[in-house]
Amino acid sequence: MVQSQSKEARDRQGYQVTVQWEPTDRISTTFNYIGAKLEQNNDQNLILAAEWDYRDPAIVPGSVRYDGDTIVAMDLADADLSDHAIDLQAPAIGSRRSLSESKSDTYDLEVVYEGDGYTASANVGHTESSGGTSFNNLQRFYGVGGATQSYGWDLHAGTIMHYDAEPADFNGFGWRSADAGTSSDEEFYAQVDFNLETDWGIFESFDMGAKYRDHEIGRRFENLLWDDGDPNNATLWGGCCGLGYEYWHTDANLPSAAEIASFIHKVKGLTGEAGTEKSFLSVDWDAYTAWLDDNFIRSRRDDPNNFFNINEEITAAYLQGNFNTGALSGNLGLRLVQTEQRAETFDAPLGIRDEELDVNAGSYTDVLPSFNLKWEADEDLIVRAAASRVVARVGYGSLGASEGFDAPPEGSDMTTGSRGNPDLEPYDSTQFDLGAEWYFRSASVLGAAVFHKEIDSFVTMAQTTEKREVPNRTEPVDVIFSLPVNGTDATSTGLELFYQHAFDFGGGVIANYTYTDTSLATLEVDGSKKEIPLPGTSEHQYNLSAYYETDKFSVRASYNFRDDFAGEQSNGQTVYTDGYGQVDVNGSYYFTDALVLNVSAINLTKEVGERYWGSEDRLYNRFYTGRRFYMGLNYKF
Repeated sequence: MVQSQSKEARDRQGYQVTVQWEPTDRISTTFNYIGAKLEQNNDQNLILAAEWDYRDPAIVPGSVRYDGDTIVAMDLADADLSDHAIDLQAPAIGSRRSLSESKSDTYDLEVVYEGDGYTASANVGHTESSGGTSFNNLQRFYGVGGATQSYGWDLHAGTIMHYDAEPADFNGFGWRSADAGTSSDEEFYAQVDFNLETDWGIFESFDMGAKYRDHEIGRRFENLLWDDGDPNNATLWGGCCGLGYEYWHTDANLPSAAEIASFIHKVKGLTGEAGTEKSFLSVDWDAYTAWLDDNFIRSRRDDPNNFFNINEEITAAYLQGNFNTGALSGNLGLRLVQTEQRAETFDAPLGIRDEELDVNAGSYTDVLPSFNLKWEADEDLIVRAAASRVVARVGYGSLGASEGFDAPPEGSDMTTGSRGNPDLEPYDSTQFDLGAEWYFRSASVLGAAVFHKEIDSFVTMAQTTEKREVPNRTEPVDVIFSLPVNGTDATSTGLELFYQHAFDFGGGVIANYTYTDTSLATLEVDGSKKEIPLPGTSEHQYNLSAYYETDKFSVRASYNFRDDFAGEQSNGQTVYTDGYGQVDVNGSYYFTDALVLNVSAINLTKEVGERYWGSEDRLYNRFYTGRRFYMGLNYKF
């Protein structure tokens, strides 16, 4: 059981330069530069109920309550702290500080030539971003030797976890991890497009073109270590980089109870929502980091689980015919896309990089037809139909994550790990749409549409068991890897309704609703097939907005809701996100045509979300993103 709250500060800078030049009446050029910098710092505090305390006689008789076969409440107590018969180790506290910054630069040049009956354009550009985390440290402390009297939790209570703890109650040093890392993302692209006006039957014009993209993304993370300075211990820490064994493995190096108490502060809770306390315990990171740097040597080593380079070259060409017969218009097109991928990673069994570069390369070609039809059935009634095949590329992290796993416990032949999957196929779907729109007055419309999707592949998370060799074991052990995999053979059919109406006094309403019926999808892992819900699809979704506008200001209030939906697979069960809705309000005030004040309130009613494991009586986590306010000034010149 874990409660957490986070506080984040962001400092964002953005700038753009646009230069336009028309050397002749037929030629125009546009150059754009877009730059951005982001500094993002986050402090997260955790309160943890430790499962190793769930034992007799620590469990208070009669305190364990069930909902079905799921435990939803439990109290633990140590009646006599002096006899050390129980010695509760929770609630433990944890805290994470993350300091990061990044920057990006994009350069884009476009040249357009207007000919007699045709238009030609060329576009070339380069975009790159870099940055990462300079400090990402997690530390836990807990009470030992009879420091904790009692605590408990109740999933159905307004405050889930109850405890009475002070900073001085935490005298034990717990789990820690620290890392830093950098990422880079770079792409060069070039594109040519051509539009030709024709009178070939029903076709009034043709569009054609080609685009080339060379995209490379890399990630490298390092462990932050505070070295105890003993070179004889280097082999115990992976034999890396000449570093000694990190300080916390030697009891004599650990902070004293008094020092631990000085690192911990009682702070006001951010919200008291989502079942959290209105007060929280926090690590004083300035004091704790100063203690580390005063006593040990801050060092770095490569994190083998967080290194990859992925290169993707994409060449695409398209041809589209645009037709118009008066009441009927639309287009018919075909797009060919060839993708070549190369992923470089290192395996990291037992957390030690094997130094042998793993290269996975492959290529595939997609043929993507599309058809769009518009029928103006009446002056205020439009019917639309569409059919297409679409693909969406897999995230680079899913393709390139390194393989890593822990040593199995003593006496066990099984352990856990994680890895990427360079053989992932992209999301692939053939979809059909049919809809009608009735424009019953100016700026007002009522419409409906039906859709159907045949989903050939998608990506979800699952577990697979594979054999791996480890040192000091005569036989390979079973490793349960968490990894992204492809699901197949799903359908999605639904109905969309939408309504928009503008009133004469300056106000208006916008509403839409979507109903989706999905089939079960097929997931094949370890040679065994099973049916799972299609991830990310809600049966019901709707939103309602009301607005009012004048020449000087505008305000809009919106309510957005989506029904529960399936997520990843975890230990043979589907993780669901419960239905969730929230109210947002946005407003603008126009001081002049150039100067505008924008304000926003997000999640005005302070809604809380939940996820559950397999069934609703098994809470997976509860989350609250806060009631958030934003204000900004925009100036155009």
